[in-house]
Amino acid sequence: MLLTGIIGLGYLSGKQPGPSPTQAGSNPTQSGNTQAGPQLHSSVEDPELLYIAVPPNWPESSGSDSLENHLLEEFQRESGRRVIWLKTGVEQVAALLQNPGIEMILSSRIALELPAGLHPGFSFPWGYSSQQVVSRTDTGYLENLESLTTRQIFVKVSSTALPALSKLAAIHAGMDLVLLPEEMPPETILERVASGQYDLAVLDGLLLESLLPGYQDLNVALNVTEETALSWGLHARSVEFQDSINRFLSRKQLERHVAGAYREDLTELKSRKVLRLITYENPVNYFFDKGKLKGFEYELARQFAREHHMRLDVVLCNSMEEMKELLRQGRGDIIAASLPYDEQPQEAGISYSRPYNYSAPVIVGRVYDSPLLDLRDLAGREIVLPPESPYLQSLQGIKDLGIDVGLKIAAGDNNMEATLMKVAAGDYDLTVISSHQLRAETAQHANLKAHFVLTDPTPHAWAVRSSDPLLQAAINRFLQREYRMSLYNDLYARYIENPGEHHDENSLLAAYDRLSPYDDIVHKYAEMYDFDWRLIVAQMYQESRFNPVAVSQAGAAGLMQLAPETVALLAIGDPTDPDAGIHGGIRYLDSLRDRFEDEIPGDDKTWFALGAYNAGFNRIEQARDLAEKMQLDRNLWFNNVEQALLVMAKPKQQEGELLRLCRCGQTAYYVREIKTLYSNYVHLTRAFRVAAAEGEFKPEI
Repeated sequence: MLLTGIIGLGYLSGKQPGPSPTQAGSNPTQSGNTQAGPQLHSSVEDPELLYIAVPPNWPESSGSDSLENHLLEEFQRESGRRVIWLKTGVEQVAALLQNPGIEMILSSRIALELPAGLHPGFSFPWGYSSQQVVSRTDTGYLENLESLTTRQIFVKVSSTALPALSKLAAIHAGMDLVLLPEEMPPETILERVASGQYDLAVLDGLLLESLLPGYQDLNVALNVTEETALSWGLHARSVEFQDSINRFLSRKQLERHVAGAYREDLTELKSRKVLRLITYENPVNYFFDKGKLKGFEYELARQFAREHHMRLDVVLCNSMEEMKELLRQGRGDIIAASLPYDEQPQEAGISYSRPYNYSAPVIVGRVYDSPLLDLRDLAGREIVLPPESPYLQSLQGIKDLGIDVGLKIAAGDNNMEATLMKVAAGDYDLTVISSHQLRAETAQHANLKAHFVLTDPTPHAWAVRSSDPLLQAAINRFLQREYRMSLYNDLYARYIENPGEHHDENSLLAAYDRLSPYDDIVHKYAEMYDFDWRLIVAQMYQESRFNPVAVSQAGAAGLMQLAPETVALLAIGDPTDPDAGIHGGIRYLDSLRDRFEDEIPGDDKTWFALGAYNAGFNRIEQARDLAEKMQLDRNLWFNNVEQALLVMAKPKQQEGELLRLCRCGQTAYYVREIKTLYSNYVHLTRAFRVAAAEGEFKPEI
């Protein structure tokens, strides 16, 4: 175990951390009077006066305090009572509880820290939370806490997860636990995880619920602590006071762990400041591109949410029925998924907006198929629909006409993208897509073609719960105003009318051959030094996430994160200049590769060079010597020298102290991550090179 502290830039030498005092903070969002101590208002018997006791450093944005503070303020406003906020400690609150003439709400932290025997009554839970591990979406799956034992975890001393993590780190020597300053904002922590500066971080689950939608490269990897109920302590003169708070909390429906759902009208949604969009992923509706969220439906809905001062969250589904069920359950607020309104059966509880687009269902098959001209040509063929398809009803009507066409729904999670790929590969015969998706989809699948249109165009609409006519009316006004105006026309042109379709036989390759904003520079220098350019892009992503001005805590800078001594040694110039930085990084990697003897297989020489780039040449040589002692092959990286690195990562006793001499486990992980990303890049570019050159996409298994 290596326990380090960023607090004061000092090290805690492996000691078990304990809570440290924090400075009293301001609460600029609070309304009402604030007192720093237990002095009481002169009219303590005033029935309209309410005291709210919170810790001195309230509210901390780094935990659930921010949401709790919002709820307390909202209760204050709704109750109409005069409030005095007491920023005070547990001992002062314990003294105040001896006064039967006052009514007081105690924040969760204050209530839980009270000595035994002094606990007041408690409210219904206002929320449920656990401490959660945040990771980048590209860093692999964490199955359980044991998965943390070779990773570096950043956590605050105040985190309730620290005891469990400390216990785990005491058992597993390869785990690196780093303590963060209490005052560090959670946004800074998340940004550093996203940039790769931090490996993993532990934060409060309620906080992550509100912040993570803004960090698309991050996700919650696992829970460190069990989910616990958070309640307020209540010091009341009457049962009515407690009932009023419980009614308030029930109405807000914040028992998230039970239902995770709420069915609220537009006014209440605007109070939450979140609108939940239900959709499915495809090149028209919603997709990721270079770390950004894009899509016709997504960006149109985002503009609607912005105009109502709400953040847009996305709930992804795999089928039409799932989308409708989540809407009915209150797990989302609108469906925007290119729904052909005329194709939807009228269902209780669901209402539709005015039309905002029109499309027709199109039969799609392989480009080398014989042309299908009309419905009669479907006899003896089979149509496979993805679960989210809205066209099942139309196709059933064709069968009712006596046409012998096979019809089935693709199993499992075979969405439209997977279905089209299987049609392109010949696994499925035919499918049906909306005409407005045709250009985007055929641009991605070079050997697909449209046969004929099944029906006349039908209108598209968004769906809402029937219980929310205010939201439906607001959407209708928005769509009526935006239809065929500048925003709408721009989105329509970008995602439907001209979605990057290829104009010659090589443009499809060009579109998918671009892995980073710096591919041209990488191509130039990778060829000069005989590296696969995709490997360099993978390394560059691992080093800097394509951020040319990234600077690590150790001073490594630029796209290739070159250390100052390396910059000076190779006379690289400005490492934050993309051309200089990429050239310098590749030149340095080449020099490391040349230092390893020729008997190492060529591929492994590259992995050794990458390991040396991360940990230093001498450290890799030490690992090779250790691998030989472990009866492993010193000339093979994976499952051999990388295993020796993991052994080296374990702390050693030195002069009575347990010290870890290197973070070699991170080096093993670094090379593995680059290999995985490189393999994905190779698969992607090779597959679409085949599509562009041969006109036929052959997926690799």
